[in-house]
Amino acid sequence: MINNNNNILSNNKTNNFINNPFSRIDDQTTDSEISKKSSFSTYHDTRKITPQNQTPKHNTSQKHKTPINKYSINPIDIPRPNQENEIFINKDKTHIYETNIGSLAPNSNSFYLVKETQNSSCEYIRPTLNLLPPSQSFLDETGLSFGLCIQPFNEEWIQSPIPKVEIGDNFFRCKKCKSYINNKYNITFTNNNINNKQIAICNICHNENDFDLNIPGVKNEYLNDENTSCPELIIPTIDFIAPKKFKSKKVFIPHYLFMIDISETSYQLSLPSYILNCIKDNLDSIHNSENSYIAFALYDEKRIYYFYIEKDDIRLSIMADIQDPFCPLSMKKLYIRIGENKEKISLLFEKITIFIEEKNKNLKNNINMTNRQISTITGCSIKSGVDSLLENGGRVMIFTCNPCFHGFGGTMNRENYNKINEKDIHKLNPFFPQNNLFVEIGEKAAKSKIVIDQFIFLTELYDISTYSIASNLSGGELFFYNDNDEKGLGNSIYEKLYYEITRILTRPNYYNCKFMLRYSKGLDCSEILGPFNKKLGEAFELGGCDPDYCYYYNMRLTQNFKNGDNLDIQLAVLYEDNYSNTYVRVFNYTFSISNEVAQLYGFMDIDAITKSIIYKSLSLIYNSDKPSIINYLEDKIINSFKYYRLKEKKGTRLDQLILPLSLQYLPLYINSLLKLGIFSDKIDPNKINQILYLSHKLLREPIFSTIKFLYPKFYRIDDIEKDQYDINKEELKVYDIGLINKEINAIQKPLLLRLSKDIIDFDCAYLIDDGEFIYIFIFNQIDIAFYFDLFGTNNFEETKNLGITALNPENNSELNQRILNIISQLRKENKGCIQPIRLFFIEEKDDIINHFLNMLLKEDKIGDICNYPEYLCTIHQKIQERIQEY
Repeated sequence: MINNNNNILSNNKTNNFINNPFSRIDDQTTDSEISKKSSFSTYHDTRKITPQNQTPKHNTSQKHKTPINKYSINPIDIPRPNQENEIFINKDKTHIYETNIGSLAPNSNSFYLVKETQNSSCEYIRPTLNLLPPSQSFLDETGLSFGLCIQPFNEEWIQSPIPKVEIGDNFFRCKKCKSYINNKYNITFTNNNINNKQIAICNICHNENDFDLNIPGVKNEYLNDENTSCPELIIPTIDFIAPKKFKSKKVFIPHYLFMIDISETSYQLSLPSYILNCIKDNLDSIHNSENSYIAFALYDEKRIYYFYIEKDDIRLSIMADIQDPFCPLSMKKLYIRIGENKEKISLLFEKITIFIEEKNKNLKNNINMTNRQISTITGCSIKSGVDSLLENGGRVMIFTCNPCFHGFGGTMNRENYNKINEKDIHKLNPFFPQNNLFVEIGEKAAKSKIVIDQFIFLTELYDISTYSIASNLSGGELFFYNDNDEKGLGNSIYEKLYYEITRILTRPNYYNCKFMLRYSKGLDCSEILGPFNKKLGEAFELGGCDPDYCYYYNMRLTQNFKNGDNLDIQLAVLYEDNYSNTYVRVFNYTFSISNEVAQLYGFMDIDAITKSIIYKSLSLIYNSDKPSIINYLEDKIINSFKYYRLKEKKGTRLDQLILPLSLQYLPLYINSLLKLGIFSDKIDPNKINQILYLSHKLLREPIFSTIKFLYPKFYRIDDIEKDQYDINKEELKVYDIGLINKEINAIQKPLLLRLSKDIIDFDCAYLIDDGEFIYIFIFNQIDIAFYFDLFGTNNFEETKNLGITALNPENNSELNQRILNIISQLRKENKGCIQPIRLFFIEEKDDIINHFLNMLLKEDKIGDICNYPEYLCTIHQKIQERIQEY
């Protein structure tokens, strides 16, 4: 058991802020003068400056570069993630993070392992604040918010698996608040009665519960002085094996239904064959594949074709009622068990392939692939697929490359829809669905253990805002594969499709998920935010979850507390796994109260704060205009920085920009978020689906994915073999980039660069990792040895003309192997998501500003959103204005 311990809170106030004179730089200012005039530097810039930790200098001078003296502030010195953020090191010089009360978790994109001690891991629960203020009014003044980012099924990078605890027919739970016994319960003796009973004091509501063997759920071990044999009393995260009364009446068995668009457009894109081959490749890797069931249905403009096996023969059942669709077959007849029917399933794949070929044998290659107007009955497929699983539950995976303009749930082109509804402001919002049919389907799926995944391929005419609700409410995924304005795309979107189908089929999936949050008196949950938009209360349910699923609790303080008080939360998740087991997963987290401003700011989690702001801003998008949302985003920065200046650094000059370390990257992340175009008043009609997909992605994905997407990792890779060395061993000049670092058992990565075209030179090669793809940009002035080492070619032109799209793992050159090692490490840190590699070959004559690369350079101006240095200046000016008004 863990007792209250306030000594763990550090009283050290040093390094809790960045104190930087802030002055405009005249156009005539020289670089040496800049270094004297602007000391905008972070705490880690006090070390010796070497060629490896300042902006790299190359021989070429490109027209796209902006001279430093053209910026309002020196862009080199302003806060951004750097090399020291890449690996978490604790006081013992190891990369193990212990989850003690009041401790600040590592940056989500750094390399670390978790050892659970007092609180549940930050891989499951990442709060915005690790210390709480004594009152809500105090919290409101800071401009900050208190909430919990939850990723309940994360299974990556956990040092040890979650213990499975057998509890028999009953849990021991608090009689008053129903919380589960945990490592924060205080088990003690009381003299309040004649029998001197042992009691368990609940950490949530402080109720004194009788504790003896006559109480259901009490184990003999609980009553012993030495109870370390009970994981639930010492480990904050536990999987209780659920008793019978918690289990569903019908045992869940994994069922997968694949519904594939086989229209002319889809056929010409080779989409059906690609999807079938991917499923075939992963059939044996599905979790509990021996006992899992699969089924296939194809659909086009008029019908759904269900394939099934009867008497060793492949048969076809057609559903043609597109206004009131249903599944024409029983679950028992439609679905086939994988383990005992491998040969029959192979025959099924063969027959489906023949059917698709026969259907399209007279197809002429006359489809306009730029303006695809074919309409398929995807809405019917979603409803019919859900109906096929109502008896048991399971997963419906929908694949389409066309809009759905007719049949059940049919929509219309948004341009025409807007003309009809031009007087209804709400209906003009592209985030609003055209009908509510799929809200009903999503809610029905969530209650029936059904998950709906949608894969939308190369069409901007599919109304994502209407159909995605079914996936959002059921806990499913939404994928949108688009090639607009992406030069050199090649097969990378097909690779991404392959990886994501593989990821869904081969990772653990969890069904019939029910969530319940309990918390100490004086706390309250104001709303729950996620892909489902907004929910009220403390409980909700989803048809299923995967390890990546993330959502957010927005919390409030409802009473005043004293300095040093502790508050607790407990999250309980009831779920079923692919092996038909039912568990209750319990997470426990304790917060301490502090009335010191420096401590509150010092223990904030910038990644969780950024994610919470994204959740809130996207929840406003349905009812607020875009300028109001942008003002909300800026106010979150301005108010928190202003309060810190007034309360903690009130003696400093007004022309100084004061950034607490815990919040220093917030302007950078918000500036990058604005550049995604989600909150733009002028959304290109051809980009609406991309915006909707980005919104879904930001709401559903884990924190580390969001942070990396907002600010990708940027490295130079052509010089790693001979010129770029490990900055941690700069005196020794150790050239070990791309080799194993034995101290942390990880690959040594290159120097992180700032994401600006000012860094780009045409005699270099660069790698950018945004969490979705790994991009390699190769420029035409690199030494010819680079092309030979990497591709076995003699020059840029030869390499480009060969149409190379990937690195060759069998190429044993030192440079190639080091780059592959770096990519392997990046993928590992991306928690198992294998991003496809995109190779771009760029010539000096190319206008880099208009190139796809520019969209990844998050510090530069993109569209109407200014560059990061200018944005920081604007924020600082508004802070000054607010302070003067104050």
